[in-house]
Amino acid sequence: VAWSAADTIAALAAWRNEESMYAAMARTQPRNATGPVGLALTRVERGDEAGAWEALASAAAIDSTRYEIPLYRAGILLRRGEAEAARALAVEAGTRVGWNRDARLIEALALQRLGRWPDARVVLNDLRARAPGDPEVAAAWRSQLAGEPPAAHPTRAVPRR
Repeated sequence: VAWSAADTIAALAAWRNEESMYAAMARTQPRNATGPVGLALTRVERGDEAGAWEALASAAAIDSTRYEIPLYRAGILLRRGEAEAARALAVEAGTRVGWNRDARLIEALALQRLGRWPDARVVLNDLRARAPGDPEVAAAWRSQLAGEPPAAHPTRAVPRR
């Protein structure tokens, strides 16, 4: 039994991290978009947006229907300050998958950056109902309350004494 386990362990790829695992998947399964999609996510997480964009292009060439492609692109564009394009891609991702917390959050943040406070409030209400207690949703609400004109929340319109 020990020899069998040793052979199995020796046959497994030595993945240092998720990125090397997804790179191996992309190499060994070139018709599977999961490898490039996973590579894109790991690259986004370490701040390599150009590498992520490249991996997303590879994933799209394999399977352009994956919701993660517009979702991850939306996150990249939002960080670059391209709020309208990010919003459109977030909506596309949500349309592909149905309701998705990350897509809705990117949409809300993009709407805030565009100054479309009433529209952002609608999305945030949906998020708060579907993801109660989510700290990122709570942070977006704080931004909403800080950025909205006072008439949008009359309880704060009157200065406190």
